[in-house]
Amino acid sequence: MMLVMLTSPERTTAAAASALRTWSMSVVPSLFPYMVLCRMLSRQLAGRRLSPALAAAGMGLLGGSPSGAAVLGSYAQQGRLRRDALLPLCALTGTISPMFMLGMAGGWLGGGRTAVCLLAAHLLAAALSAGLVRLLTAGRGQHAAQEDQVCAPASGAAEPVTDSVRAILSVGGCIVFYSVVAEGMTVLLPLPGAAATLLHGILEAAGGAHAICCAGFSPVTGAVLVSAVCGFGGVSILSQNLLFVRAYGVHMRQLVLTGLLRAALAAALMALFLPLCPL
Repeated sequence: MMLVMLTSPERTTAAAASALRTWSMSVVPSLFPYMVLCRMLSRQLAGRRLSPALAAAGMGLLGGSPSGAAVLGSYAQQGRLRRDALLPLCALTGTISPMFMLGMAGGWLGGGRTAVCLLAAHLLAAALSAGLVRLLTAGRGQHAAQEDQVCAPASGAAEPVTDSVRAILSVGGCIVFYSVVAEGMTVLLPLPGAAATLLHGILEAAGGAHAICCAGFSPVTGAVLVSAVCGFGGVSILSQNLLFVRAYGVHMRQLVLTGLLRAALAAALMALFLPLCPL
């Protein structure tokens, strides 16, 4: 990748500039206020009877990635989430924003009922993935004391605005880096069009979903592939999610496995739902 950047500086610089525009014009205005509000709300709910897991799940699903991981990190920072609940919640909230699903991704597929089916498949796949991860992690034979252990609070008081500033800068770094990687891969690997499109989706979900819709796939195949790509989330989004939860025992390989599980379920559910809402 370093050699690609040196030999094709125009392409990689253009990819980085485009990613920065996307981050500054789209991600920051929508994600940063939501991050701050979620952190403030999680602090306000600290003394209430509402389950932290339930509150984190609700806010995480509404915001999508990486807002969901940011909410989990906020609750874990306060020491209010059990370790055995954190990974299933990562599977549940590691989703694409519902607004993206209904707006951009759904619009690329023609909108209407197809967008609703896409969102339904996405959210149901996330819920099923969380349940499966919960069942698998509960069967490891851990000691009861360890099962009840909460995530250790991080040192220092959590400040919603300053913490969110650091988080949004880290998110921007991931977006720029993986956009350059995706552009570099097209230089290094002269893949056929379909393979290059899928590789783009594996690395970065939003651009990959748009590329799939423009790649000439049949409407059904395109919709199923978009559902799978959005279910996985892309390496870029998984890396963004990791920034918020790795301090509490969650690893990248676990996020990748939960993403693959969501992708498989989302694709299967989309194929199941499509006959109910013809394209």
